[in-house]
Amino acid sequence: MRYNQSMSPKRRYPPRPLLGVSAIIPHQGRVLLVQRGRAPLKGLWSFPGGLVKTGESLEAAVRRELAEETGTQARFTAPPEPREIIVRDANGQVEHHYVLMVFAGDYEGGEARPGGDAAAVKWAGRSQAARLPLTDGALELIDRFLDG
Repeated sequence: MRYNQSMSPKRRYPPRPLLGVSAIIPHQGRVLLVQRGRAPLKGLWSFPGGLVKTGESLEAAVRRELAEETGTQARFTAPPEPREIIVRDANGQVEHHYVLMVFAGDYEGGEARPGGDAAAVKWAGRSQAARLPLTDGALELIDRFLDG
């Protein structure tokens, strides 16, 4: 499973799940993707996102992560969709556990450029995205949001 590659050692064997957010921004037949510049998932392409800070609302977190990693803004109108990432080690112990709240949004502006922990940013259509090393489940979400 790709989620085990380059996972941050500080996030291994957590006492509780870590809460994160992710933004799917379809626009003109493409979606906004970032290439992870640091662990976890260094080198893989995924949607902009990251961990929620203490005291931060989910929507504030997804807006912050989107702006930090891509320099763009979006309007979020639908409730987020929960997804889980649970990785167990060879002994069956939970090595990583993330609960992600996935937001879909409408692109509002900003020139896409890498920032924060993003090594690169691109707008990608389905065929281009399929050729990238993506995080698990990303292509299925791309299909869902680009098809309508």
